[in-house]
Amino acid sequence: MITGLHHGNLVVSDLDRAKKFYTEVLGLHTVLETEIDEPEFDRGVGIPGTKVRALFLAIPNSPTQIEIFQYVAPHKSKPRPADALPSDIGFGHLAFLVDDIDAVHRRLAENKVPFVSSPVRISDTHKDCAGIRFCYLSDPDGTIVELIYIPR
Repeated sequence: MITGLHHGNLVVSDLDRAKKFYTEVLGLHTVLETEIDEPEFDRGVGIPGTKVRALFLAIPNSPTQIEIFQYVAPHKSKPRPADALPSDIGFGHLAFLVDDIDAVHRRLAENKVPFVSSPVRISDTHKDCAGIRFCYLSDPDGTIVELIYIPR
């Protein structure tokens, strides 16, 4: 039986660049940084000779973590297609709750983080999502990250 969500995994091309973005720009906190080069890990991921640099990040006010891998052997990971859209099949994005979306957007935009749009607001007439505000941005590898404000 499922008892909770421990982590989501993100594969990146450069762990150091990703760490800087997710900690210094977005404010997550490092829990663990390590390398994994073990036969059972190879078997678990189904890729013989695998070696990864791994980073676990804590999300404020959440037991869930983000696990970031940079595969360094036996091959490099394929880049995200340049024409990838939020509607493409697969995990589409990470979403982080914020308490002041305008302030977070402004701070990130000042740091040259690329956004799809400024924060938008779902209509008050929507029966389920009234007043929710969100915006999409891209991490250094083009992975979509969402900032979301949910009124209480």
